[in-house]
Order: sequence, then structure tokens, then C-alpha cells
Amino acid sequence: MVSLPKPATRRIGETGGLSGIRLAALDFDGTLVPKDKPNVDLNDRTAALLEQLRCRGLRLIVATGRHPSFIQKRIRKFQFDAVIGYSGNVVSHGRQEEAAAFSLDMIQAVYTFAQNHPGLEMTLYSDQGIACGSSSESKEALLKKWRRTDRICDLNGVADFLIGDIRKVTTMQVSRICLHLDRWELYPGIKSKFQIRFPGYRLVKTGDKQAEVLAQGRSKASEILRLAHSLGISADQIACAGDDENDMEMLQLFDHSYYIGRNDDPLRSAAAFCADHVNAVLEQLLIKGESHV
Repeated sequence: MVSLPKPATRRIGETGGLSGIRLAALDFDGTLVPKDKPNVDLNDRTAALLEQLRCRGLRLIVATGRHPSFIQKRIRKFQFDAVIGYSGNVVSHGRQEEAAAFSLDMIQAVYTFAQNHPGLEMTLYSDQGIACGSSSESKEALLKKWRRTDRICDLNGVADFLIGDIRKVTTMQVSRICLHLDRWELYPGIKSKFQIRFPGYRLVKTGDKQAEVLAQGRSKASEILRLAHSLGISADQIACAGDDENDMEMLQLFDHSYYIGRNDDPLRSAAAFCADHVNAVLEQLLIKGESHV
């Protein structure tokens, strides 16, 4: 259950300071559910632990790069207090509280950027589905993947058009822009060029050969803090767990942060604790926590 402590990181269980925790923010893919098993719900033990924590009065939220509606469709065994997407979409108790959208000018500019770099594709996630850009081959690949699994359907399905018809985008609320690379070794160069072209934005790795466009200053950490502030919860009353690059800021910010995994040294260095599985984190919260009911 315990894994890989490092010099600056304690083993899970070597902390006595969890009694003040009032909110736990948990990453989705790779933390709450496996990355390599499409469409699975929470396992029974995870759902049971979450329910026990809820009975203690702990607020439980998902912090994800996905649109909240995807989490709502996928998870049936437990209803989280809120699902926040770091693009600015927030669903609380099943209701959309906030909805972020990219401007048409930004979409067009990123599309042009992708066209100017061979091997780079753009995918948009919107209130109407997913649109894949610039080539019929990329669209066919997306449709083929969708037929195999709806794991990539963050909203209502796959939009049946190419982003090349930019006029149709004007009717969409685009909440995510993702760039896909043929060869991941090109990512550092693309990331650097993107930063120069779009100084108010950044690229963050969010999947296999995929990076997502985020506004500067926006991250899971920033969105967790905004939600916590609205609930009267301070940063030192928050625990979080994650496993990937887009979890880095929250692992660095919160004192009670948990890296789920064993292979990523930067993430292990960022987190206060390491664990093999999210259940170990939830069990620790139960052992060390107190009731807020």
C-alpha cells in the first residue's frame, strides 16, 4: 500500500496533521480510475471509502482536465460534491455552476498554428461534441477510436464535421483545445514556440502525445482554491492526490499532497507523500481525520 519514499517526501502514514482537512481534491484518470481501462467506474473499495469520508463531513471533489459532464456520465457509484475542470468548468451537486469557453479568435489562431507545424493536429471539446481538425485522416482516426470506446467523449459525442469549416465553430461553446503530435519528441520545441506565439497561454501534457491549451495562471490548483474559498475552506485544510504533469501545481501547493505512482521523479518531488493507490490516501484520511459533521 505504501510506495517509494524520497528524501523530501514522507511515506504515507508518517503524518499527524490531517485532523484539519475539510476538502479532498482527487485527480480522475490514473488516480480515481485506471488510465488503461476505458469506461470503468470506481472500484467498490474506493466508493466505500469515499462514502465513509463523506459521513465524516469531508468535501470530496474531482479535479480533472476533462469536462465535468464526462465524470457525471461515467461515475455511478458515488456522487462527488463538485467536479472542476481546470479550463474553468465547474459542476456542483449535479448543476453547472461555471462554464468557460475559448473565443473564436483564439480557436482560429491555434488552428493556424497547428496547420503551420506538420504532424500537429487540433481537437476541440465543446457543448456539442468533439471536433477534430485539419485532415480527413485525423477525423477518421477519431471516429474509429470513438466506435471502440466512448472514453474520449467528454461531452455529448463526436461532432460530425471538420474544424476546417470554421464557421460552424461560432455556434459551439469550446471548453478545451488539445494539440496532438505525431512524435512526442517534438513536444519541447512545439511548447516553446507556442509560448512565444501565445504569451497568455501555456501547453500542459494531458495524455499520450497530447497537450492541452490553458490560460496562464489557470491550473487544477487555482480552480481548487477558488472553489474552496467559496466554501470558506483555506489552503491548509485541503488534501489532494494526482499522478500526472497536469497535477504538478496542486501537488506543490498543498501541504497534504499525494503522488499516486512510482515512476515520475518530478511529481514525487512535488508531493508531500507517495502512495501506490488512491485507496491508501483515503484510508489515511479516515485514520488521521476528524468528523466535521
